[in-house]
Amino acid sequence: MTEINRVLRRATGRLMLEELFRALVVWLLVASCVVVAARLGERFLAYTMDWQLAWLLAGGVGVIAAVIWTIATRKNRLAVARVVDERAGLKEAISTALCVERSEDAWSRAARDHAQEVSRRVVMRDVVPVRAPRGWFMPLVAVGVFFALGLVPQSDLLGLSAERKEKEEQQKDVLQAEAQEQEAAEILAKVDALLDVGDEAGMEDEPVEPEVPEMTDPMDIRRSAMAKLTSAQERLDQLQNGEESKTLDSMKDLMEQLKQPGPGPLNEMMKSLQQGNFEQAQKQLSELAEKVASGEMTEEQKKQMQEQLKNLAEQLAELAQKQGDLEKKLEELGLDKELAKNPQAMQQALQQAQHLTPEQKQMLEQMAKSQSQSQSMCQNMSSACSGAAGGMSPEDMNLDQMSQLADQMGALSDLEKQQAMAALQQAAIEAKLAELSQCMGQCEGSGLGNKMSDKYSLNKPSGDRRGRGAGDSDEAATDFSTNKEKVKGANSDDNVILGSQFVQGEQVRGESRAQFADAVKAASASASEEIENNQIPREFHEAIKKYFGALEESAKDAPVSKESAAPPAPASDSGN
Repeated sequence: MTEINRVLRRATGRLMLEELFRALVVWLLVASCVVVAARLGERFLAYTMDWQLAWLLAGGVGVIAAVIWTIATRKNRLAVARVVDERAGLKEAISTALCVERSEDAWSRAARDHAQEVSRRVVMRDVVPVRAPRGWFMPLVAVGVFFALGLVPQSDLLGLSAERKEKEEQQKDVLQAEAQEQEAAEILAKVDALLDVGDEAGMEDEPVEPEVPEMTDPMDIRRSAMAKLTSAQERLDQLQNGEESKTLDSMKDLMEQLKQPGPGPLNEMMKSLQQGNFEQAQKQLSELAEKVASGEMTEEQKKQMQEQLKNLAEQLAELAQKQGDLEKKLEELGLDKELAKNPQAMQQALQQAQHLTPEQKQMLEQMAKSQSQSQSMCQNMSSACSGAAGGMSPEDMNLDQMSQLADQMGALSDLEKQQAMAALQQAAIEAKLAELSQCMGQCEGSGLGNKMSDKYSLNKPSGDRRGRGAGDSDEAATDFSTNKEKVKGANSDDNVILGSQFVQGEQVRGESRAQFADAVKAASASASEEIENNQIPREFHEAIKKYFGALEESAKDAPVSKESAAPPAPASDSGN
């Protein structure tokens, strides 16, 4: 039985290999037909697929299915013996030997010996040859059909492509809107951190909005983001146009009027203070205080610094008494400028002033409050400078008062930083609002097709109501006529220039006299104001007054000569 078992083992392996080739052809053909059917649907239903991945999956599934099929349908020993007997023409010798394998009678032994003998003469490559099965080329034909279908023009028989693209664009728009909403939320978080939810900014907290379900419409998402950004923008406007902002501007205007209080260590700090750079001024003053405390400053420098502090205290005290722009504004609006010194009287006068609008009254009240706060700050800084200067000797300098002065500058610096951050966030909000508005405009135009356009069109009629008249009206030619008519204007003594034309040539005497006089008057008034505010050094006051006095004399009307006063002779007509 040894030779019989050897033949059966070799035959079993070859038969399984033969069955595997046949199964591969069948299953790969089935998988290829599935891909070809998908390709056919893609050509006529206009959907997209990853064909490389599709072929990899089809090939893998076909091979696995063929292997499983081969293992599941493999033949047993008796079936293999029958195949060998049939193909080798052994007249069932091997199969009979397997049937009487356990019998010990003479016939059975003779049958086994005969089968053993014929098994030695079996040539396995002739009995069970391994060759390609029939129709092995069919999967290749299916692949060729696949590529041939690629030449067929794509069409959408069921109209699913447009709907699918619309959904994809809408989903993309939703994702973009959500990303924009997230960016807007980050900006709002920065604004809330800047304003401390309105507590420190002097504004009321925003009302708590009720919870709303999650929005899926990109237009609604953008509208919600724009509403929140607009609310934050209004809060920033209140901060930038509030009392603290006006107080800061008023303090900067007052600091510009400061003069250098003599030579000394405070020179650099005074420059920063005059420029309105309170942060740098605070830093420089703190460094000077550290030098005084550590003994790095000489007695001469301490004395100079003491004199500078006293001079600065006097200047700040004078600035604390100035009314400045408030007096000018009161005079411009027809009120007594002395009201700027009495807030209660000013309040009563504003209530009784019927010629002022509510906006003008509110502006005057804000100016009064900001000026009062700036005057109070100047007075506090003056007191701190006086206290820091101490007594008569440099050793009497009070470092605590100097630290208090630095803290007051630090408060102004913090307010300045807050205003700068507010301006930065305002710019970010404006940029984001412009982006959202542009996206909404594109969506309402042609971004999502007719469906989105009709849904959010502002001019779409609803029911039986009339439209809003959007769109161009029909053009039609209209008759018109022209009529030339000369109108003689009345003479005026107001020296009002109705029109002017520059002509190259010599200047006519008396021309531009009124314009020159007005320019001299305006410049003289501006110079007088600067002299009163001590913005011009005293040594130049007399020279400036004489200069503008001479200009005013030259601007006065000069007597007109008879030649210039005589009217020009009418031009004679050459034709006559």
